[in-house]
Amino acid sequence: MYIICIHRREFMRRKIDQPKNPETKKAAIYCRVSTYNQGQGAYSSLDTQKDLLKSYAKTKGWDIYDEYIDTKTGTTIDRPALNRLLNDAKSKKYNIVLATKLDRISRSMKDFYEINEALVKDDIDLVLATQSIDTSSSMGRFNRNVLMAFAEFERDMIAERTREKLYSQAQKGYWGGGHVLLGYDVKDKKLIVNKNEAGLVNKIFNLYLQQPSTNKVAEILNKEGYITKIRNTKSGKQTGGKVFNKEVVHDILRNRAYIGQIPFHGETFKGIHDSIIDDSLFKKVQERLDLSAIDNKSTSITESPLTLLGITKCGHCGSLLSTSSTLKMKTNKRYYFYKCSKAAHHTKTHCPSRDIPADELESIILKIMSQIINNDEFLDALVNQIQGNSGSDRTNIEDEIQNLKTNLSEVTGQLSNIVHHMSLTNEIKEPDVLLKKIHELENRQDDIKNSIQEKELQLERIDDTNVDSTVLRDVMGDFVRLYGGLPKEEKKRLNHLIFAEITSNFKRGETTGEIEIHIRGNGALKQTWDDLKQVNQTALVRTSGVIGSADKTRTCIPFPRNGITAGCSKSYFTYNELSNLLLTFPCFN
Repeated sequence: MYIICIHRREFMRRKIDQPKNPETKKAAIYCRVSTYNQGQGAYSSLDTQKDLLKSYAKTKGWDIYDEYIDTKTGTTIDRPALNRLLNDAKSKKYNIVLATKLDRISRSMKDFYEINEALVKDDIDLVLATQSIDTSSSMGRFNRNVLMAFAEFERDMIAERTREKLYSQAQKGYWGGGHVLLGYDVKDKKLIVNKNEAGLVNKIFNLYLQQPSTNKVAEILNKEGYITKIRNTKSGKQTGGKVFNKEVVHDILRNRAYIGQIPFHGETFKGIHDSIIDDSLFKKVQERLDLSAIDNKSTSITESPLTLLGITKCGHCGSLLSTSSTLKMKTNKRYYFYKCSKAAHHTKTHCPSRDIPADELESIILKIMSQIINNDEFLDALVNQIQGNSGSDRTNIEDEIQNLKTNLSEVTGQLSNIVHHMSLTNEIKEPDVLLKKIHELENRQDDIKNSIQEKELQLERIDDTNVDSTVLRDVMGDFVRLYGGLPKEEKKRLNHLIFAEITSNFKRGETTGEIEIHIRGNGALKQTWDDLKQVNQTALVRTSGVIGSADKTRTCIPFPRNGITAGCSKSYFTYNELSNLLLTFPCFN
């Protein structure tokens, strides 16, 4: 029995390891190099890889189907040739993927398994010519798993050693590498003052103490023709030389290297380089930045006193309006504004919108609503519109949020891969290219997070509008009196209940502008500023209609004929017709 068992197992092993197809196999050659390691190692150049793989295929009697060449880092699977390779695998255009070694496929165990699973699903074998890995055999699969485990362990050890090396370097006062600062050059890991740029650094610090914001400092620098530091990479490429923005200015103002220190992961060490900024100036700037950070935090969507956030929108770029404020020193009074969030995060060149005084806009909204809110037909139409739209709106928005979160996860993964790659390398070539990519991905992260926040606010709005009609009537019955005494969150809830969207079309520098006000169930107005002031004195005219239908309800508001814009031939509008009109008035002083 024992002998029979041995022979049976040998027979089974040979049967499993036999080629799946007795016909000549077709191999897809895959090669990869990156700008960071091209020319290093035994099999890193393209020519060497291709020659070795062709020779290997010849000894095995395989035909070469095609060559797939990537010149991208192995820390991501988003590579053109790799994508083409996997697509061709689905079409069964070849039997084998042939590469020199495992890290040519991927440097990440997770990504390697994902690629391997895709090949297994399509019945494609993977062969690594220099590492005795052939996934058509059980031993080859075992070798692959062991090698991947050791490779990941080695990367973790290298990353840890790199961090320790950089930490030790920072403790000794040396520059850790990467993005070279404006005002300095680097020689032998030491920061050397660039006298031509040091004056600009001093100018930036002093300007900030004279101007209201980092955004304003950036505008002045750009107007005077200054540009960011120009850097030459080892490959001969030139980076930098761009216009300033508030993020660049902020990073300069916060960098402790300018006072002779070396920052490293939350710690600071005394540097061996000369400072550009004196301690007293740096301290004043930090105090001002800290106050600004506290102020910005207090005027976020959750803490802002403004009650129309989340439904106010910029008509120029489509961004939501955020909170802006200024403190008048003479009166010690803070004034709040609705400001385009895109303009707030960048310079004014990104969006031409003008800030709107919050008290002016909210006063106008209250006056308009105090007149039409007691209209029975309006309330019925509003309730029906809300109830009819809430279900489908919620589903659509939840789907959009899920898609955004998926995109955010992908961008975060790309960022992690880049940072991981940098931690594995003792000397990073072309750090500016990596840092630029990191900056782009971080901006993309911020954009996606802002979009998610906007969608979540829309969900909150839907939840807030699921109100019983009887309760709605009771609350609206004395709207003006109740509104004045309500806390901010309740005011915000009521505004979200009544308005679908308020769009500002005000343009910076112009004396007049338009604001488009959309009331739930279809509704908008277009009036001059003087006429708007008379809204609270104007009587409502209510005509017959089918209650509960926004399209059939007739809610008419008489206005002076000269207040209606050109093209309008009557002094009243049905509730549905209002959706095609705009509210217009001069810019505020």
